Amino acid sequence: DDDDDDQGEAHQNVKKEESSEDEDAEKNKKATVAIGKKPAVDGKPKLNRKLAKAQAARKEEAIEEAEREDDSVPTKKDDFERLLMGSPNSSFIWIQYMAFHMDLQELTQARTVAERALERIPPEEAVEKRNIWLAYLNMESLFGSNETFTIILSRALAYNNPKDIYLRLSQMMAKVPTPKFPIIDELYSNMLRKYSTSAHVYKQYLQYLLTAKKDPSMFRSTLNHSLKILPARKHVAVISAAAVLEYKFGDPERGRTIFEGIVSNYPKHTDQWNIYIDMETKRGDQNYLRKLFDRATSLKLSSKNMKGLFKKYMKYEQDHGTPERMEYVRNRAVEYVH
Repeated sequence: DDDDDDQGEAHQNVKKEESSEDEDAEKNKKATVAIGKKPAVDGKPKLNRKLAKAQAARKEEAIEEAEREDDSVPTKKDDFERLLMGSPNSSFIWIQYMAFHMDLQELTQARTVAERALERIPPEEAVEKRNIWLAYLNMESLFGSNETFTIILSRALAYNNPKDIYLRLSQMMAKVPTPKFPIIDELYSNMLRKYSTSAHVYKQYLQYLLTAKKDPSMFRSTLNHSLKILPARKHVAVISAAAVLEYKFGDPERGRTIFEGIVSNYPKHTDQWNIYIDMETKRGDQNYLRKLFDRATSLKLSSKNMKGLFKKYMKYEQDHGTPERMEYVRNRAVEYVH
């Protein structure tokens, strides 16, 4: 009878150990999911078709670009004409043709090529045609007069989406070695008047002020002005964009202060926490960054959003931390799932 009792007791102990092991395994599984790792499953993982398609498209574009670079630029008018017979809708060739004449200081001939391109490329090829308009405008801004530039601009605005032309042209003109700031300022002045409630316009203008004009005072006054004009729902996007610009091109401390205001006023905006964390990761202050991670992963957010934050935290420790730090993140994930 004593043997039977011992066997029964041993059996119960084994069951308790198995139960404990099962509980531990379940906790580990939940923590693993919380930090963004999928539990092991049989079979091959499903292929992300969208990602594969995007990668294939990028690869094809890279090949086409390489082929373009490998091809020598024609050095004669006849060579360009032959190329255009085979690819009459190629804005790339037309623009090269324009540049060919400009290298020879033949502005009139370059304008003739631009006009031919606008006439030849059909309306269905909207992007190719828009590229010609932009190249034409850029050429006039650099080598033409204010009058010729204004005439071409009015035509381009009438034919294309005006906002798109304004945005692309102003951005393109700001990137040349010696930008013509009076013309660009006028473009932005027109945009801010016509599209006063566009966050996109304000974000691009802010970038122009800080990167091209290098005018932090105007940058900050424009940000304050935008918040009086834009609808409240667009404020976070513009403030966040300004903070990123401060980190990259202005005063990183000011960028940090702006983000602190955002996450304090909008603590559930995990997209802003992620941007803030990304900026601080690039800055390299580990103590500050870890405190930021801890603050973000202490919030009461949806499991989906918390999973993303824990995953980012774990990735950081894998790249920059120690096994102890990784264990610390796992333990925080366990606390979260409980």
